[in-house]
Amino acid sequence: TVMTSSSKLDPIPEPKTLTKAESMKLVHHLLVMSLGCIAYLRDFFAEDNFVVRRLIPERLLEHETNLYTSSKSGLKVTTLVKGISKEADKFLDWLDHGVLCCLKSGFLKGLSLGIFTDPQRPEKLVECYVFSFAYDENGYAGIRVGSDAEDRVAPVSTVLEARDTFQQLMRRFIILTQSLDLLPSKKYLSMRLIYSDSCPSDFQPHLFRDCTFDTPATV
Repeated sequence: TVMTSSSKLDPIPEPKTLTKAESMKLVHHLLVMSLGCIAYLRDFFAEDNFVVRRLIPERLLEHETNLYTSSKSGLKVTTLVKGISKEADKFLDWLDHGVLCCLKSGFLKGLSLGIFTDPQRPEKLVECYVFSFAYDENGYAGIRVGSDAEDRVAPVSTVLEARDTFQQLMRRFIILTQSLDLLPSKKYLSMRLIYSDSCPSDFQPHLFRDCTFDTPATV
């Protein structure tokens, strides 16, 4: 006697596609988390300015305003919190008011975070972290570390892509900072935005000024 059995397998569901606005929001969160990670690893601020939280990108699909949770689910990340120091608050304001406006407009092509030690020479950097941004034909945004034009910036159009991008960024920062010397206790930060060619000449996000004719910052 030959016995046979069969089972019905459900198809793997397709990843849910984000809207353009959701893609922008996730890329902004990825940038904030990335810079928070760098700020923690390089001791930009005192330790009480940071908190360990979990990001749940799927909450975006549920129209939740807060993507973080204190539970053990989600992606573990060390983030800056407001209300502890005016320096960290100002840094977060750059991101939440100036950078987010530029990102939503579709004009943000690059971001440079510089560290310098002489307030009279802000163009002389001791460290610099560069992020590149791109937008596909559907308006989805993407983020990548570095400015190599030959490296493609993949758009974030699904939650799965956001998770993959986040994990790649965190690994990159840990590798980048492992071999660096300690920074001096007194240091200063600068942030420069690079706009796309389509950006109007009079566009200027909140808290930023035109530095076209300033001395180029170098390491």
